[in-house]
Amino acid sequence: MSTKDIQASRRIFVYSETDFNAEELKYLKNKAKEFGHDLQFRAEGFRKEKSMFEKPLAFISHDSRDKADVAQKIATKLQSMLCPVW
Repeated sequence: MSTKDIQASRRIFVYSETDFNAEELKYLKNKAKEFGHDLQFRAEGFRKEKSMFEKPLAFISHDSRDKADVAQKIATKLQSMLCPVW
């Protein structure tokens, strides 16, 4: 089977630590639409709302210098296994 044979959902999720303003979001969504994608944006407000219903199962303590190389990779893998991380 070729990757060309796989039907993709065309949905793109963007998780951001900062909120974008309405104009920026509209621009990003329009750009995604030009390529046939549906952009779903998740920022601080989404995280706060989600965390109200979710109790973290893992806490990652790290040095800020290790965030990108270590902590984010661990957190992403845990989250992909449906483990809420704080």
